[in-house]
Parts: sequence; C-alpha cells; structure tokens
Amino acid sequence: MRRGMQTYCHGCHALQVYFRPQRQQQHTEQFELVCGTTSLLIPLEAVLPASKLQMQSAIDFGSVPAKELALQLLPIKNVGDAPLRFSWKIEAPFSIEPIAGQLMPSQILSCEVRFEPQEAAAYHASAACSLDNGELLTVQINGLAKFPFLSLESSRIDLGEVVVGQTAEAYVRFGNHSPVAANFTLTLAGGSRDDVFSIQPSRGTLQPNEYSVLHVVYSPKATGTFSCRTCTLATAGGNKLTLTCQGTATGPQLRLSSRVFCFGNVRSGQSPSKVLYLENCSNVPLVFEFLQDPNGVFALTRCSGVIAPRSITHTAVLFKGTLPTNYWQRIVCLIKDSEPLAIDALATVYDDSSRPPPLLYKHIESYLAKVQAGGLTLLNGTADLTTTTQVQSNAQQQQHDSSSSMFNVLGQMPPSTQQQQQLAGPDSWQALFDGVDAAQAITVSSNYLDFGSCSRLQPAEPCSFTVSNNTGAKVLAALLVTPWQDPLGQLGKVAQVFQAFPESLELRPHSSATLRVVFRPPHDGVYYCQGLVLLAGLKAMRSFRLAQDAEVVPPWCIGIMASGNTFANLNPEYSPKVILSSSNITFPPCRLGEMVHQTLALLNKGDTPVHFKFTAASSSPIDIKQQQLGIAGAAPGVGWFGPFGALPSQGVLEPKSQKLVALRFQPQHLDMAQVNLTCIFNNTSANTTCVLLTGTACEPQLSWDVPDGQLFFRPTCIGASSQHCITIGNISQVPARWCWVVSKKLQDVVIFEPSAGVLRGFESTQVRVSFAPIKQQVYNARAALLLLPPNAAAGAAGSGGAADDNCQQPTSADANQDVEMEDSQRPADNRQNSPTDFADAEKLILTIIGEATQGALSIEPADGNFGAINVGYPARRNFQLTNKSNGVLRYSIELVNHAPELIDTEGAECDFGTAVAAADSNCETQHGSRDAWIDEPEGVVNARTSKSLTLTLLPRRRGEYKLTLNVLATTLPQQSSHPGMRSILAGSSSSPAAAAAGPAGLVATVPSYPHTSTAPAGSSSGSSNHKYFSRTHSTAESPNIMAKDPEGWLGDAAIFTAAGAAVGSTKAAMPLDKPPLAAVSVTAIACFPALLVKDVVSVGLPKQVAWQMLGIQQLNQELCSPVGGAEVEAQILADRGMLTNDKALMLLPPYKMDLGVVAAGDAARSFWVQFANEGPLPIDWQLHSYDAPEVELESWVETARPVSQTEKERAFVIENAILGMQPHSGTLVPGSTQQVHVTFNPVVEGFFQLPLFLRIKDGKHLQLQLSGQAVPASAQLPLTIKGSNSCVFAACPLGELDPPLQCYELRNGGPAPLHYMLDISPLQRLAKQNYSAEVIKFAGGSPLEGVVPPGEVAVFNWLFQPLEAKSYSVALPLTLGDAQPQPLLLRGRGYHPLQHPEAARSTAEETAQRWQQWLGFQAAPSLAPPGRILLPSQEMLDFGVCLPASTTKRLLLLHNRAAVPLAFVWDMGVFSEDYRVISGRLRVTPGTGEH
Repeated sequence: MRRGMQTYCHGCHALQVYFRPQRQQQHTEQFELVCGTTSLLIPLEAVLPASKLQMQSAIDFGSVPAKELALQLLPIKNVGDAPLRFSWKIEAPFSIEPIAGQLMPSQILSCEVRFEPQEAAAYHASAACSLDNGELLTVQINGLAKFPFLSLESSRIDLGEVVVGQTAEAYVRFGNHSPVAANFTLTLAGGSRDDVFSIQPSRGTLQPNEYSVLHVVYSPKATGTFSCRTCTLATAGGNKLTLTCQGTATGPQLRLSSRVFCFGNVRSGQSPSKVLYLENCSNVPLVFEFLQDPNGVFALTRCSGVIAPRSITHTAVLFKGTLPTNYWQRIVCLIKDSEPLAIDALATVYDDSSRPPPLLYKHIESYLAKVQAGGLTLLNGTADLTTTTQVQSNAQQQQHDSSSSMFNVLGQMPPSTQQQQQLAGPDSWQALFDGVDAAQAITVSSNYLDFGSCSRLQPAEPCSFTVSNNTGAKVLAALLVTPWQDPLGQLGKVAQVFQAFPESLELRPHSSATLRVVFRPPHDGVYYCQGLVLLAGLKAMRSFRLAQDAEVVPPWCIGIMASGNTFANLNPEYSPKVILSSSNITFPPCRLGEMVHQTLALLNKGDTPVHFKFTAASSSPIDIKQQQLGIAGAAPGVGWFGPFGALPSQGVLEPKSQKLVALRFQPQHLDMAQVNLTCIFNNTSANTTCVLLTGTACEPQLSWDVPDGQLFFRPTCIGASSQHCITIGNISQVPARWCWVVSKKLQDVVIFEPSAGVLRGFESTQVRVSFAPIKQQVYNARAALLLLPPNAAAGAAGSGGAADDNCQQPTSADANQDVEMEDSQRPADNRQNSPTDFADAEKLILTIIGEATQGALSIEPADGNFGAINVGYPARRNFQLTNKSNGVLRYSIELVNHAPELIDTEGAECDFGTAVAAADSNCETQHGSRDAWIDEPEGVVNARTSKSLTLTLLPRRRGEYKLTLNVLATTLPQQSSHPGMRSILAGSSSSPAAAAAGPAGLVATVPSYPHTSTAPAGSSSGSSNHKYFSRTHSTAESPNIMAKDPEGWLGDAAIFTAAGAAVGSTKAAMPLDKPPLAAVSVTAIACFPALLVKDVVSVGLPKQVAWQMLGIQQLNQELCSPVGGAEVEAQILADRGMLTNDKALMLLPPYKMDLGVVAAGDAARSFWVQFANEGPLPIDWQLHSYDAPEVELESWVETARPVSQTEKERAFVIENAILGMQPHSGTLVPGSTQQVHVTFNPVVEGFFQLPLFLRIKDGKHLQLQLSGQAVPASAQLPLTIKGSNSCVFAACPLGELDPPLQCYELRNGGPAPLHYMLDISPLQRLAKQNYSAEVIKFAGGSPLEGVVPPGEVAVFNWLFQPLEAKSYSVALPLTLGDAQPQPLLLRGRGYHPLQHPEAARSTAEETAQRWQQWLGFQAAPSLAPPGRILLPSQEMLDFGVCLPASTTKRLLLLHNRAAVPLAFVWDMGVFSEDYRVISGRLRVTPGTGEH
C-alpha cells in the first residue's frame, strides 16, 4: 500500500494492498486510515496453507465372538486446505487398514478397524494417528470378547430302517446361548462315505439366544447297508458339537400266503393248481420275478410284475407233470432291492402202471436236515432219513395248504403269524446261487447250453453235458423239455425247439452218463431261451412197495438254461429300447469269506424281444467264467466277473417286460473292488450299456479314547465304587462283535457295563467301568477288549452297541495270556461247546490302576426331630454327609420305620392341595403314596468333602412317625445317560416284587444287622431317582444281577455277561453285609389343626344345659377325630370351586345345635361359644353357607332366586337374620381362644334351620345344623335335649340298704309356665313283678303335679334298690300342658359286687350323664360375654362323694369386672329348703353382700 495523502471524491473507492513475503511464515500487520480528525485501524493478516484431520473420538465394538474377526469403519476427513499424511499405531488384537496414507483437502477416507480377539476378555486400546504436521490424535477403541456357545437338541439321529427308493427326514434344533453371535460351519468328520446323508445348512450365523434347525435327509442306496455319518458343528471360538446320523437301508417287504405247495397224489394227465397271494407290506412299489419257466413242470400264471404299495395280488401255481414219479422244485422269487423269497412245490404223479410213494414235506425237511448236519445222504442204497429234528406232519401240511387256498375272491390275505414262514434248508440268496443240496448228490457238468447263432435250414451242432450220480444207490434221471410257445403263431400252438437224447437215464451208484440236447428252431430271426429241468430220483422210489415212509427221499431238480438264435445270416433290423434301473451298483461292505447281494432291473420298453448278455470290459484284469457245475435248486446262467457274479448273465427280454438280475459280491482281497460290466443287446457291439459294480471288503477294527491304554481311578473307599466312561468305536464299515475279559485280580472289583455287544459300521458306544474295591490295597491289573470273530455268537444282535446275551465269551488260557501275565490261568475244559478259537482274536489291553481306602462317613445333625407337622403337607430337613476319608465313598440311603402301629389308619389319606407337587415337582407322579423320601438316595461323596441331602416327610395320616435313616455303603453305580452315544445297559429289569413296591422303593420294617435288604434303589428300572418310606412296609426283592456259571468252565478269568456283573463275583454291585456307616433317628408328630369348644354361655341357662343344647359333646368328639373320606372329597370340591350347599349336605353329616324355644317377637336368644386351639399348629377356620356369596356384591347385581322349598326356607332365614354365627372366620395360634356369637332372632312363628359349614384349613370339615323354634307366648314346652325323656340311674350293687338319691330334672323351655303331672302308678306294677319289692321308689322333691315357671326346673328324686343283677326299666306317663302324656323312661342296672366286680364300671350311657367326663367341659368359666360383670371362679361345683351327716365345703370366688362396687344375693332355686330336693342342706356363706 502506498503511503501518503490521497483525495477521494464522493462515493466508494477501493484501496489496493500488495503483499510480498520474504520468507515462509505467517505475517500480521495493520494500517491507519486518517480522514480529518478521524482515524480507522484496519488489520492485515497473511496465513500459510494448513492441514487438519477430523474424526470421531471413540469406537465401541460391543460384544463380539472370540477368535473371530469383527470390523468397523472409521471415517477420517481432511478439513484443511493442504495435503495431509497420516499413520496409525495400535496394539493387538486391534488393527487398522490402511496403516498409513495421504488425504487431499476435503478428502474423506474410511479406515477399517479390525478386532480379532483370541481370548474371552474386555479389551481397551488407544489408536494413535500421527500427522505430518506434527499433530497426534487418538481414538479410544473398546471391545468385549466372549466365546459363543452352541447346543444341540440331540447328538444322535437314528432314522431307522428306510426302504430303498424312499427318503427319511429329521430336524435337529440347535441354538446359541451366548450373548454374542455365533458363526458356525458344518463339516463331515467321519463315518460312512456313501453320500446318503444330506445336512443343511452347512454354514450360517446365529444371533444371541437364537435357535435354528438342521435338516437331515437320508436317501439309502444299497439294501442291507447300515450308514453312520458323523459331522461337526463348530465355531471359530472352539465350540464343537458332534452330530451322528445313522440309518439302515431296507428293501420292500413281500409276504407270501404260503411257502409250501403240496399237490399230493396227482393222476397223470391232470393239471391241478393252487392260488398264491402276494402282499406288499411296504410303502413303495414292489417289483418281483419268479425264476421259473412259464411252461415248466411247475408253472406260475404270473411270473413277474409290480405290486402297488400296501396292496395284494395273486397268481396261480400250476403242476403239469406227466411222468409217474415224485416232483419237488424250489422256485425263487427275486425282489428288487430286497432279499429273495422261495416257495417249495411238490407233487406225486401216478398212473395205472406205476405208483410212487407219496412225497410229503416232512421228507424234504428230514433230507435237508441230514444234509445240513454234514452226513452223506445215501449209503449202499439205504435211505434212512430219521433225524432228531421236529418235522411237520402230513396233516398239518394239508391243513396249511387248505387254509392257504381258502382265500376269497377279493384277494384278502389269510390270518398269519408275525413272522414269515421259513423253508427247510437253504433259502434266499443261498438257494439261488448255491442250490439246496449241499451234499451234491446229483450234479451236471454244465447248466448252461449256448447254441449260438444257427440256421433253421440245417441242424445245429448238439450240446452235451454229463450227469453224475454221487450217491450209493441207483438213480433214474430224465430231462424234462417243455414245448416252446410260438409268439408269432396261433394261440396255443407249440413247437419242440429243444430235444434231449436219450430222454431218460439209469445211473448206477457213483457213475456218470451223458445227455445230448439238439436245437431245432422253427423260425428265422428269433432269439430262443428256454429253461430245462433234469429230474433225478432214486430207482427205489418208483413204487411205494419198495420204500417205507421213513425211507422216502425227495427227487433232485437241476435247472439247465438252453439258448440260441437264428440270426446266423441276418442282422436285427430293430434298435433295442432297454433301460437299466441303475448305472452304478454299490454293495454293502462285508468281510472276507462273506457274500453280499444286490439286484438290477432291465426294462424292455420296445415291442420286440431283446437278447442281453453281460460281459466285462476288455481292459478289466479279472477272470470271466461261466458257472459250469449244476446243483439241485441252483438257478442256471450265473456269470462270474472276478469277485462279482450276475444271474442270469444272459437271456431274452420279452416285449414290454422287465427282467431282474441278481448280483453277488464275493470278495477275494481286503480292498475296494470295481468292475465295469457291459451289457450287450442283440449281440451287437453298437447296442451296449455299462453298469459299474463296486464292492468293499474290510475287517472290523475297534478303537477307544483311553490314552496310553491306562485307566486311573481316584482313591475309592472299600464298599464304594468309582466310575469311568470310555468310548469304544468301530472304525470299519462292517459290524464288530466285542466283549471284555478281565484278569483274576479284577474279577470281583471291576465291572464293565455293557460287557459285550455288536457295533455296526462306524458306530460307537460308551462303556461304564466301575471300580468297587473289596480290600485295602493298590490295584494294578489288566483287562482286554476282544474283537470276536463273526461266528462267536449263536445269534447276532439286532442293533449296534447292544449288549449281546448270546455272545459266547472266550475262556481259554490263550485268550487271557495277554490280560495278566503274572496270573496263573486255568486251562479251559475240552467241552464241545467251549470256544477254543479265540487265541488269535485281536485285543486292546487296558491297564486299570486304582487305590482302595477305608471309608469314614458322618451325618449331621444327629437328631432328626421334625416336631409337630401338618398332615398332608411336606416337611423338610437337611442333613450333611461328610466323608472324612481320603477316598471316594458311594452311599445308599435306607429308611426304616420302627413304629408303624403309632400311625392312625382309621381316617382317610390326606393330601391337601398340591402338597406332593410342592414337595418335589420333578417327582409328582412318582411318589405315589410314599410318606418319606430322600432327594438323592444314592450318590458319591468325594474325599474330604460334604454333601447336603434333603429328607422330605409327607404324612398323609396323623400319628407319630419314628424312622431311622441309615447310610449304607454300596458298590452299585448310578445309571446315567450319555448324550449322543448308544448306552444300552443290561440288567436293569427288576423282579415283580420290586416293581410292585414302586419306583426304586427300598423299604424295610425291622432294623437288623447284617442288612439283608435289597440292592439300592438305583438298580431297578424305575425312572425315579428317589428312595422312599412306604406305609405298606413291604420289602422289595432285588433283581438278580449276578450271572451264573453252573458248569464252571469259565476258568479264573472273570467274563462279564450282559447283566454287567462279573461271573463268580459275590460282592460286586451288592450292599455289604455290614452295619450302616451312619444313622439318624427321625421323629415327627403329624396332626391336624386341633380346634375345640371350651366354654358355652347363655343368659338364663346353666352351663351344662347350654352345652347339651348345642351338642358340644358330639361336636368336640368329631373335631378330635381324623379327617374322613367325605371331608377330603369336600375339600377337593371346595378347592376347585365346585362345592355347593346341596353337595355339602349330601357329603357331610349334620351336627345339630338347638337354640331352644323363644316366643315370637321376643328379644333374640344368644349363645357365646369359645373356640380354643389345643394343638401345636395354627388354625384358620371359616364358617360357610354356600348359598350366600363370599364377597359383597354390587347393588346392581341380581342374585339367582331359590328354586326348591328348602332353598327358599334357607334364603328366608338368611335374609331376616333369624339364625346366625359371628364372626365367620378367624385365626388361632396355639393356645389362643376366640369367641363366637350364635343368635336366634324369632321374628315370626315357626321352626327354622340353617346349615353352616365349619371348615378348618387342612383339617376338619363339618356341617353345623342350627335350629330354633319361635312359638306363641302362651306355649307350654319343656326343654328338649338329648336324653331328656329318660332317666338313667347309676349302677347300684345288690343288697344296698341305703342307696343314694337319684334325681330327674324337668326344665321349662317355653315362654309360659309349664303345667305338668307325673303318674307313678307303674312303679306298683314293677314292684309286683319283683316280689312286691320297691325296686324304684319315688323319694320326694317337686310335687308330682304342679307348675314350672319359665326357665325354672322341677326335680324328682328316686331310690333304686335292685334285687337281681340285671337291668330294670319302667315308663311313667308324664303330661305336659294340654298335650297327650309322654312316657318318662326310668332305667337302672344292678350288679353283684362280689361275683362281677367289673360291672361297677359305668357304661357309656351312664357316663354321658356326668359332665365331669365331657370332652372339653370345664367348671371354671373362661368366657365372659358382653354385659356379664360378675364372674364366679366356678360355674359347676362338684362336692364328690359325701358321707351322711357330714359337712363338705367348697371355696367359690366372685370377681367384679365393673368399675363400681356390686351388691349380690344368692337365689338357691331348687336347692332351697322349701323344695326339699336334696337330703340335707346347701348353704352359701355369705348369702348377701357387696363387692
């Protein structure tokens, strides 16, 4: 800016400022603008270009899964005007990408912050960002790492048996229980590799507390294959779960109506038939084919077809034999993807010239049984087929055939047994490939005759074969050639294509002969294929006279296949349309020496026949051969391609038909074998298709999870046991049979459960090893897990891992020499059934090491006193078990009841509300009627530790319980389930007595030592884990868990049976015969809440009269009685809200409470009743009238109107408050009392009743029947109470000269004076009956006729002097007012004081007259109703027995409750001298006074 003066005109002007810096720095200047006397300072500033970074100050990752990568974006921005370079520094497990970079002005970059924690912890870090301008910025980064936790609903999925062609699905639920997300992957870990399982999803993410499902699909491919596949569900944090999927591939099931068709004796020329019903018992279509020529001797009208699912079809079995002889043929039915079935057809043909002996099925059974036994069938021409096996009689067979033929036309199957009928001898695949005659009595040199391509114009070269007789008798043989049905000719037109020369042969013993077969085709360009049958039989069988029934031998039928074609000079002009059911056939895995089979279907969809032939590729290094030797029963045409066989290997497919081919795999080496078979159609190489056959041969192999083969047990107390679970698995594809063998040192100490079994391919199971020492020492011995050969058992287990009861255990010394070298082994006996081939069995050696110590157990507290407990509610007491030893101690709790007679069994069992559910919700239905149980009756207490146990006492009856809790030492291990593993423990079944005693019930009644009660409760099969005390006091018998060895050939090595106990062991798994380790005495008093009426007060009535009017004596007796069944039922209905007044009236009997007679319109009569709690339990009581609502209703609510007359009367009483009790409820603690006011308000005349229900919580439930009568003021009525119309004298001895006076009181209970008159004339008649002696005499008192004022009483005295020891009675007419006379019954009893002194005791009726013996009655007043200010110390004075002319005194205190002095005067009433009621005088001193 230029300095100096400048002149500017009016307006705006600009000043130009120039800036020329000399160096790079910030400049600040100012200049002054002066205008006249005014100046203005203008600042100038030059700022350099600068950079500035903007970003957030903190990042929080929250909760993330450990060992996984979490990402967040951190945006940064250059808010400056110069480029910016930055670099990050941060500590692991955090990282930032990019670690460095450059930002242009206003540029934004999102940095990726990575968090990859390796441990579960809270992480805090600061990320430092260094800028090129020297500035340092920080970002606070926080993160919390947690391990994800996944759980599977089930670790093993068994899809069961699935038919090939179908799929089975299962869903397994799994969830994430952690607060972080779980990224999971599903990988295949091992098992079968046949790709039959599909599991989805294979990966995914579960959010916290989220659930998902795994979809498992099983699609079997090869029939008879057991597939087991293990997959792992894992997270990066290390949480791994194993899921095992298994399933068995089965084929469709075909059931035949009959397996044997006996046509009996058939005349030559006849053609009988029988119906065969076929039922498809599966849910998939069933393809079948009978391997039989439709024109053969035995033919079927329908040889092949498809049966719809769950449906029935039928075919006819025809017999076309004409040669007089016996016929028998086993016809095999091939089934797609299933095992074949066979039927036996037999018949006897006769004519006038020849009659063979009848052939029955028992002859076939006898012959095959002897052949299977290994003996030569016929020697020196003698046919003795007597065997020890039971055979089917002719009558039974005929009955079976008749039942099979009685099917109705609707095609319904007849009733049959559960299992398919079995044929004698070889069946299924064995009969198909190997025949039924293992002795090979008759054989042919070749069973397949191939004539090749021929011309019909010239004869073909004949084919010959040799027939050999290997028996010791003459044999007649004939080749049966049936005519060929011409498909191009007329219907029924046949031609003889194949002919045999000679037609029959006679073979000497052990000789051979040759038969020639010629081929004479009638047409050109046709494929011919026909089955021939060589029928051979003993010459002695040509007549029934030459053979007895026991000597009948069935014939031999050998199938021969003959084929040829007439395409010698022609080529087929048609293209075959044949489809194979599969191009890849996989056989189930098997062992060397075993054979497995499959089926292949060829379907011809064309309209012309097609010839097929199987051959192997030229590059396959296998031996190709055609089976030459023909055996009876074997199907002809088997072709072998190395270890694989095909039957038939060639043949002709008719138009629109299908053919089943049987395939066999017979391995020769331990490896996978494959052959690519080529099927050539019409002998043209251009028409071929291939099928790949795959088979695997392997040997079973076992593995376990025991490191170094050593199993260590912690120190265990003698009498206790410790357990280890080890997993054994089959790592091969074939089943493995196994068993355990232990050394002599361990046979009484170690138990394996299960001890033997079968593991299928890749299957595993858990074996529990229990160590139960019997003496103090260190055990170091060995056991062996043997891999048994497949023929080691009589029968195979049906499922993998199952304990095998039939498994024969190795017993020879060779089998145990590796188990314990230092033990002396006893050699096995040379018995026929003793296995001796286990010396070379593979084995895994397990070294078991454990120490036995002495146990010391204590229990606290030593006293188990429950005190008073409520009936029907549980009470609990905790006990502490302390193991003071250095070893593990296994215990079992036993509860013994010492005093069952102290329990009241008269009342009903009470279970108030949900008492059992409150006691133990897990065992609500299992406790049943048990009164006491321990929450853990069996268990383990580790060394130097304690365990808390809870004893629950649930008394259902009142009484005193005296129990003893015994802690016993036991060696029986607890059963536990292992998720995901097959754990089948045998020996869990208990005896019937144990089952009857309830689940795991170990109960004893008499404490005795040694203890001979049963095994601990865990040994039974019950599902409960509790031990009980029962009121039945029945001791359950223990299950027989010890195996027996009656012949003693097992030797010194203890072999564990399926029961899990060592053979010969008498101590393992049984309670020791010793006193208990500790014992506690348990006592309890079970009672109901005890409510009792203690006092009654009513103005104007003596106490005993009011007591009798209200029936307090009967009420108290009922309150002290046990709860009855009707009360329990009423309690249940009340708890459910279903108890109405009518139901309560029907269930509960009434207890009458009479409030007396009052003049209508007078003041209400009141009674004050005192309720007292005399028991140790608090009381909650209620008074109910189920007609009245329990809650106060709103004014707008209209209640239901009464319907019946009784309801109307009750409603009137309630509405006008005529009868009532107040209050309606209350609570009494032990020892307290409560006053209840009972009122009768006579508003109108009438007799009134009101039922009220006294309900004591968890106690009695009674019906109180309140009643009162309102009468006119002039009514004359006596006070009516129980026994008021009779007078019962006290018993008097004979000969008493001065008997005491006995009185009767007549009390006026009405509002008006009561006129009465007593007639004593009947006493004179009584005297005449007793020798004119006055047995009963009126002795004065009130006059016999007079008036009793209201509330007063007339007293009549009597003298009773019996003459005989008997009862006396007399009725005196008593007239009251204007009413008719009523009888007053006087009764007394005399007794002889010397002869019958026991008669002096009062009877119940006599005792009822004495208030001193009334329940709850007391002479002293305990109730002070309102308005009563003067209270005596005694309301009833008992002077007892007084001597004549004596003076007896009693002290009576008067208590003034008022605040002012009171003047009093005594009114003696009937005791005044004017009445002369007593013989003597009663005086009260002072008679008047002030107090």
